[in-house]
Amino acid sequence: MLLLRANRVVTVDDLAEALWGSALPPTARVTVQNYVKRLRDALGAARSRIVTQPPGYLMRVATGELDVSSFEVSLDAARKAAAAGAWETAGPQARAALSLWRGDPLTGVLSQYLALREVPRLVELRQQAAEIGIEAALRLGRAAAVTGELRRLVADDPLRERLSALLMAALYEDGRQAEALTVYQQTRDALIGELGVEPGQELRYTPADPGRRPGAAPAGDGNRTRHR
Repeated sequence: MLLLRANRVVTVDDLAEALWGSALPPTARVTVQNYVKRLRDALGAARSRIVTQPPGYLMRVATGELDVSSFEVSLDAARKAAAAGAWETAGPQARAALSLWRGDPLTGVLSQYLALREVPRLVELRQQAAEIGIEAALRLGRAAAVTGELRRLVADDPLRERLSALLMAALYEDGRQAEALTVYQQTRDALIGELGVEPGQELRYTPADPGRRPGAAPAGDGNRTRHR
């Protein structure tokens, strides 16, 4: 909790909820204080990183020390570069962000609070970084290099229209128009079958549309992320 909200105050109530959920023991506040003391003791010489600041505690972290913070800095740079059309910069920044990941976030942390509030946010940010990196490759004419990755991502999340649009674009650029149209139909079927909705604007642009190809919108545009 303290590291995920580094350099910000985390209230005692939030810490207690992360530990026990709604089943708070009568001694929750005192127990949290004792846990913080034990954590400071475990940090030894670095104990001063944890600052008591009402109504809770703050963990001091310097720039570049925490992987989550470094990831978000690189992702922000990738977003800005993509928005400016600087794809030669956006791609490396997105890859730098993704290089900090090791498996799923917070694996082994037994807290429903964190699982519900932090894990979806982190997973979504990772997905955004992947999409920016892939679109950068497409913009720079490297469709064949990302098609396999896109297929895996679409298989993992068939309702994420942005991914399907990027896969359609990659296939079209690689001369595989029929496969691109098959991806569209499969995604449309999944959206109608599971959510009862038609595809959004971005996905409806088929590879045959001379005015615009799939995946040409800035990252996030037209992407209606859904959680099943």
